[in-house]
Amino acid sequence: MFDAGDSLVSADAKRRGSFNEQNERKAGLMADYLQAARPEAVALGELDLIAGPSAAASLLASRGIVPVATNVRFKDPAVKTVPFVAWETSGYRFLAVNLFAPRAAAGLEGLEIQDPLAALDSALRQAGLVDVLLVSCHRFDDALMKRLAEKDGPPRIAIDTDGGTRVRSASSVTRTVFAKPPPRGTDLLTAELYLKRDAPYWYRMDRHADAVRRGKGVEEEETAAVECSLVDFRTRRLFGNVKGDPGVLAKIEEYKAWTRGAALSAVPDDPNAPKYVGAENCGSCHEEQLANWKSTYHADAWESLVKDPDGGAADPECVSCHVSGFLQPGGSRKIEETGPFRGVQCESCHAPLAKHPGGAKYPKVNEAVCVTCHSETRDPHFDFAKYLKYATCTKPHDRATNRVPR
Repeated sequence: MFDAGDSLVSADAKRRGSFNEQNERKAGLMADYLQAARPEAVALGELDLIAGPSAAASLLASRGIVPVATNVRFKDPAVKTVPFVAWETSGYRFLAVNLFAPRAAAGLEGLEIQDPLAALDSALRQAGLVDVLLVSCHRFDDALMKRLAEKDGPPRIAIDTDGGTRVRSASSVTRTVFAKPPPRGTDLLTAELYLKRDAPYWYRMDRHADAVRRGKGVEEEETAAVECSLVDFRTRRLFGNVKGDPGVLAKIEEYKAWTRGAALSAVPDDPNAPKYVGAENCGSCHEEQLANWKSTYHADAWESLVKDPDGGAADPECVSCHVSGFLQPGGSRKIEETGPFRGVQCESCHAPLAKHPGGAKYPKVNEAVCVTCHSETRDPHFDFAKYLKYATCTKPHDRATNRVPR
């Protein structure tokens, strides 16, 4: 197993531009998981470096993990990384490298980035014989990814960690196959490999499946696959009923207890902030808009959380996006006090009612407000223009059909 990076820090921390105690505790949880899972190689990712270049590597080192950073050099001599990791499985030798495009270091201090492809060449020379090359690629653009794909050498899997490139192979057989990890933290990308000794190319098995579905080109695809190693990518959803490591599960419960206790008490409130009052109070003047809102899926947000098998209705982090004002200035501080605010109500999209009567007119809802909950990790397919028509309170909706197509 190869962890391609960005396991310690989520995109939410990047969006907020901060790394707080909750982020630190989550990073510690993920380090505990990696310690228990023991992948053959663990890469540092661009998001991981938000914790601080030295901090991310040190956190992994505290769990006995030395991360891979092939073309990154840390100025702090105490930070320990390795340029690559090699291992053997079923008689085949794998090599994992972790490459950063130069732009990945923008705004980060304490490190320098070397030319990624030159660093790759150096790793290959040092590693010797390699049957399969695994390349974690951070902030690559199309030109750099294309240069990687065109290089000679062993067959490789290029992991486009942030999904920012559009380079794909148009051929049935290719030296480089591209993998894009799923953006949701509950999803896992797996690659089943069926290796053929000394085969220089890959054949993606989903091409054969597509040909079978279309009912054409099957024979041509099977002919192309004969002399190749095969790769089959699958995305798997990890539900709460997946059996976990007892030690990691205990730490998860410890984290959840913290979010329900010390974390809540640490969230400051502003006694002078306008108070949230709930949608029913808004409806005293905006009766039509209230009725329209009640026909949207936002009105059902709390009920969807109650049905969550992992207990989201008791998790403050989940609750904050399924009720209005929770842990916000002027909002409720305890889950049991959220009754009048449950659902994504008027004040979630606009502002606390106390700001409004007699004051300035509410501005139109904007994307910046929405992505506080519809973030990259929680809702990777969020499209503001597409979603808005399903949530607007300016018109009634058919509750039976008013769901964003997935």
